[in-house]
Amino acid sequence: MSLITKNTKPTLDREELTTESALIENQRIETRAYQKAHRMRTLAAYNKEKIIIDNLSSDKLTDYVTSNTDSSHDVRTGLHSMKVNSYEHAVIKKAIAVTGSKGSRDLYINLCKQLINDTNK
Repeated sequence: MSLITKNTKPTLDREELTTESALIENQRIETRAYQKAHRMRTLAAYNKEKIIIDNLSSDKLTDYVTSNTDSSHDVRTGLHSMKVNSYEHAVIKKAIAVTGSKGSRDLYINLCKQLINDTNK
């Protein structure tokens, strides 16, 4: 007979050991799920405004642009990128420096507003 009694009870199930790569993969999955949900929320708001804008005539569109300047910080959505070569990048960078714009989007919007204002004079 042994002095140590054998444990006949089943051992408790232990959690699996996680590796760093498994943790990173779980974080990626959670991040993608959050980003997808966020895109769906912003896309709905964007599409609501887009339908209104798509149905406007040219004159009404001009009125909309000039009267809704406070809406310039509304929801932006999309995964668009502009592909440029090194020369075009240099031209854009110089234009940003000359105009004092915050970035290429700001430069583009300001140029579009200027074009609209010049044609309405």
